[in-house]
Amino acid sequence: MIPEEEEYVVWCEKFKKEDVDDNKIVSIKWLKHPDIKNYSPSEVKDSWKDTFTFKKEDQNNEILGLRTPQIGAIFSILGHLTNAKEIATVVLPTGTGKTETMLSVLVANQCDKLLVTVPSDSLRTQLKGKFHNLGLL
Repeated sequence: MIPEEEEYVVWCEKFKKEDVDDNKIVSIKWLKHPDIKNYSPSEVKDSWKDTFTFKKEDQNNEILGLRTPQIGAIFSILGHLTNAKEIATVVLPTGTGKTETMLSVLVANQCDKLLVTVPSDSLRTQLKGKFHNLGLL
């Protein structure tokens, strides 16, 4: 429980007094800060409006973006969502960026909900973190 009277609260790794003196405290994340606002799901979704672009990766020119299989899958999914009523399955090979593709569809389509199923707890934990921080997007 964070005390109401505290304005700044940060979660840190365990530290000693000499770490404070030497300014060597490693912060993990802010738990309370006057500049941090808790956004509602609809505010988050509204912030995505007109922000997604299909920027293609160009490794030769050091431009980060989506790879060709990701762009194809995103267009396919968005096309399916506009016309079809039945379930679709998207299959991408290992290493093509399925997680970033899911994140891209979430933002590009401004989904209220997105169901992702995974076969293990470790994958669920990994995906939770990426969705929480929007991965590389």
